[in-house]
Amino acid sequence: MIVSEYATGGNVTSPMLVFEKVKWTDEGLYRCHVKNISGLTQTDETILLMNATNMCPCRCEYRRKLEHWGSKIVPNRTREELLLKELESELQNIKKELKVNKTQLSSSIRRRLSAPDKRKSSKTMGLAGVAFICIVVGLVVLVDLLSFIKFVKSTNTRWKTKKIGEKAKKKSKEKNEQNETNI
Repeated sequence: MIVSEYATGGNVTSPMLVFEKVKWTDEGLYRCHVKNISGLTQTDETILLMNATNMCPCRCEYRRKLEHWGSKIVPNRTREELLLKELESELQNIKKELKVNKTQLSSSIRRRLSAPDKRKSSKTMGLAGVAFICIVVGLVVLVDLLSFIKFVKSTNTRWKTKKIGEKAKKKSKEKNEQNETNI
């Protein structure tokens, strides 16, 4: 006989209910109310305890945690009391374990690296790009170098003309002085 979506069984010959789909949250005190032709009958309170071995049959870390926290469950405690008193340190440890250094993630590393491409066309395009950049930079340097050479030549010419002019002035001054002394 199906009594509900959670329980089966419970008839006159076998007055036992079997709960097949239980969770940790189902643990607690239960009382059964049965109504038949004779009237309403009520059972004594029965405690339903969850066994970690039924929840997780292996001997893994998860089962050890289920057993540990299963032994810590105390009835009539609010969730806030459990969190504040007993679970807070455990939650902090879990947060530390799960914390991830975002700079070490593969997505962060890939964002800063370019993918290798060994195709011949990719290499050719790369070399063409490098050649183009070198030609442009070379032309700029060449134009600047020609301008610098022109500047140096004009400065040198001005310097020489100035020097020649000063020599000519000096000679004419000396001739004038000699002529004056001769007179």
